[in-house]
Amino acid sequence: MEWLIDRVGRPSSRDGGKPQRNPDWPDFIWRSAERAWPDNTRTTEWSIEVVFASEDLANAFRERWRDRLSGGVGG
Repeated sequence: MEWLIDRVGRPSSRDGGKPQRNPDWPDFIWRSAERAWPDNTRTTEWSIEVVFASEDLANAFRERWRDRLSGGVGG
């Protein structure tokens, strides 16, 4: 999150006492799916979709986190 804050600013600010969302901050959409295993174990798998405000921000994110997005542990 620190990297993103450095790049686009804080997710929100207070303007006139009211919180204001930073329009450059990405939107997050959480999804869940139940999964049944052969041994009758049931789990919930979670995934997240991130929607960036611009292609430039999406590309910067991809470049910054390329190793981790491809399964590496660097970053």
